Amino acid sequence: MDWIPMVGEPYYYVSGDSIILKNYWDKSLYDLSNYYCGNCFKTEQDALANKDDVVLRLNEAFSMRASKYGLSLVARRELCYLIYLKENLIMSVK
Repeated sequence: MDWIPMVGEPYYYVSGDSIILKNYWDKSLYDLSNYYCGNCFKTEQDALANKDDVVLRLNEAFSMRASKYGLSLVARRELCYLIYLKENLIMSVK
């Protein structure tokens, strides 16, 4: 994760249907979830090149939780972000 968009800047990500989509960064939970799950790319070509890896990583990381709770890919992205916060940000405040 060496690149993070500026507010208003476009980025590309892989949708739940494995389609490359464009979004504009506004630091929303959705944006941050994509970013911390490794699903935030500067170009459409970068997203396309990483598509299979992103989908595989998200599915592997949350397959047990997803099947147990029926989480969608979007919910799994948000869960990934919340886990990141818990393990990295919240722990550093204590």
